[in-house]
Amino acid sequence: MDNKINSWQDINELDKLQSLEEVRFKRNPLLKDEKEFTIRQLLIAKITGLKACNSSVVPDIERRTAELDYLKKFGQEWLQSGGNRDATRNRPSPEFQKNHPRYHRLLEIHGIPEDSELTVTQSTALKNALINITITCPQKPEIKSVSKKLPGTMSVQKAKILIQRLFKVNQADQKLAYISKRMGGPEVEIDNDFRQLSFYSIENDDTIIVKF
Repeated sequence: MDNKINSWQDINELDKLQSLEEVRFKRNPLLKDEKEFTIRQLLIAKITGLKACNSSVVPDIERRTAELDYLKKFGQEWLQSGGNRDATRNRPSPEFQKNHPRYHRLLEIHGIPEDSELTVTQSTALKNALINITITCPQKPEIKSVSKKLPGTMSVQKAKILIQRLFKVNQADQKLAYISKRMGGPEVEIDNDFRQLSFYSIENDDTIIVKF
């Protein structure tokens, strides 16, 4: 914490420490440009042996999700730098390889994302499309409800990863539902991990209820 890391190159260097299994990364300059949740996912993808981040365990499913998202996030950049689906023509630039030293290895593990999955530059409107949501877990009254601004494009699976960190409820055990403030009850089940939050018509000031 407070180690003034302001370059992803510094993070890339950490991957060379084969015994590194845990990092605490808070109040660093990099956090000015990315959300804490996004930083966590990038750290997991960039550091091979990371098993815990900011005192929170990194389960296998979170690592897989983080690595797949990393491939998608930088897929367009990989292609533009000389990356190619044809192995005989795959020649990403030295600069790309310097900035993303694990990218080739992640491609070997997970394969090349489909073109439709590659992230394009988001419009300002999409970046600003955040939903103010209250998350509560009645079975853990000792933990206060949490208010978060989440993108409507966030998958339920990613929301569960966040909830696991906040409420210490294993992702696989979570059962989610929400209550609309505008419409009132009853609870609406959130039953598909691969859907986006927006699929369920969740709006500002709605409440997500965590059960297990």
